[in-house]
Amino acid sequence: MAFRREATARRSKRRPTALAGLGLDGGGSCRHIHPSGRKEMLPVIGGALAVAAVATGLRYLIRAGKRMKEMEEQEKKSGGGGGGGGGGGGGGPGDGVPSDGPAFGLDVGVTNLRLAFASSIETRPEVVENREGSRWTPACVAFKGGGDPIVGSIARAQRFESASTTMLGVQPLLGLPFLGPESQAIAASASAGALGGGVLEEGEGGMAGLRVGEGGKVLTAQESMGLMLTNIKALGEHKVKAGGAAVLSCPAYFSDDQRDVMAAAGGDAGLVVLDTIDEPVAAVMAAEDMSLLPKGDDAGGLVGVLDVGGRSAQCSIIDTAGTAEGDRPKMVGSDWTAETGADSARVDRIIEPLLRKAEGPCESALKLAQVDASALKAVLVIGGCSRTPALQDFASKIFGKAGGGGGAGVISSAEQSDEMVVLGAALEARHLIYGE
Repeated sequence: MAFRREATARRSKRRPTALAGLGLDGGGSCRHIHPSGRKEMLPVIGGALAVAAVATGLRYLIRAGKRMKEMEEQEKKSGGGGGGGGGGGGGGPGDGVPSDGPAFGLDVGVTNLRLAFASSIETRPEVVENREGSRWTPACVAFKGGGDPIVGSIARAQRFESASTTMLGVQPLLGLPFLGPESQAIAASASAGALGGGVLEEGEGGMAGLRVGEGGKVLTAQESMGLMLTNIKALGEHKVKAGGAAVLSCPAYFSDDQRDVMAAAGGDAGLVVLDTIDEPVAAVMAAEDMSLLPKGDDAGGLVGVLDVGGRSAQCSIIDTAGTAEGDRPKMVGSDWTAETGADSARVDRIIEPLLRKAEGPCESALKLAQVDASALKAVLVIGGCSRTPALQDFASKIFGKAGGGGGAGVISSAEQSDEMVVLGAALEARHLIYGE
């Protein structure tokens, strides 16, 4: 397993910091203080999931040092010679970072997994199709007859005939203790299908886990996610190239401990994990790369990101004022709604309750950022439900003043609206591996 956090300390201007609630570690690196007040879909979850995490970069460096030997072994296998010379300024290839790529980005969602890559600093990221020809893989793992785990669409189909051996929706459980209020709230939603057929139980180390079948083994969320990411790693090796390193996306509300566990799951899968990146920040990076955001005199400033998937909705306010000088976008406010438990429902059945509950987080994100909708230069509508007319109408209603009446207003990334996060993660990996 290989896990790297040194990139956080040396990335210079590229990584975001929160303007509202800034956390600084002793080494001068910054991380988000994620806003509390996550408004939940299910009443039992209300108010229980507040998080506020301060950066502990020193811990990351210690952890990276302990695993350096494993990283070096991984590089030898991949032919990477990232070699000696400590991290250079500006986030170029540093000690132990594979310098020959590929640069992988992974969108580790609640319902789906996506993979993108860039093979050089000059190339734009591309989304990788899986073996079925799909550009996403269901975040589902199943066991049948005591055999090897099955991941993806086949596993998701199996849940109808063997629900007790099928697990999905494990991402929110990453890094949560079994007895914690967040885990118990998710367990209460499991009857609505939030976890497939899995039964929430205490796993190794007191962490939240799911039992595989009656009398079967209890797998922690990290173990389950590791199995899914092993499948994605194999996809990258098959369709792109062995080796390289990756940046994994995570929800903006994830605590530092949850980010740690997310990256550790990637390490369990054999990935060289450079870092994690907040989903809305990754989306804005991709939008900038695609020239979707305002240019010229309207460039920079605040951008709203409304991310609505099959089971959750999140609204964030991102500051892009310094990106022209090489700064990475900064998050200034974010709020979200929890899972609906309707993973397999039709879009027209899930979009209405999601939108009803999404209005609060949108207003909360603006309040946390201390701005009015008219202060936003643009609003990105992304996620699996982003192409539905109902969501576009909703965004126009909530953020109708965006662009000040003459700016970009509510925009979408059209055909790639559900791929913005993975493309942004690949852009960050490209920067960390190849520099700029």
